[in-house]
Parts: sequence; C-alpha cells; structure tokens
Amino acid sequence: MKFTVESIEDNIARLEDASGTAVSVNSALLPSGVKEGDILLFDGENYTPDASATAQRRSAVYEKLDKLFRRE
Repeated sequence: MKFTVESIEDNIARLEDASGTAVSVNSALLPSGVKEGDILLFDGENYTPDASATAQRRSAVYEKLDKLFRRE
C-alpha cells in the first residue's frame, strides 16, 4: 500500500492513501529523515520511502505552481 505523508506533528504522522483515507501513526515507526510530502510504501509491517514516486510527485507539483505563477 502506498501512502503520502501529509503532516508530522508531536511525533504523530498523518498518512493518506490514494483513496483519501487518512491514518495516524507514531512517527517513530517511519524511516528517519521522512518529511511531509514523501511517498511511503507499507508492506503490512514496515514503511519504506519511495524516492522515485516522491520525486515524480514533487516535480508535478512544481510544474503546476510554475504554470500558476508564470508571468508573461
């Protein structure tokens, strides 16, 4: 299962799946260095960063922002 890290506050991470369902987990269960916006894979026991999916997501967001704020 794939999750996006929506927020991390007070050692609680809010993760959201593709359907929009959110779960809260202790941030200690996540790999070190994980931050908001990262994509994680969950195998039923462990969370693993998906660097490729995270990079693609960030690139898509930057492209949208660039189009939105582009001045001509």
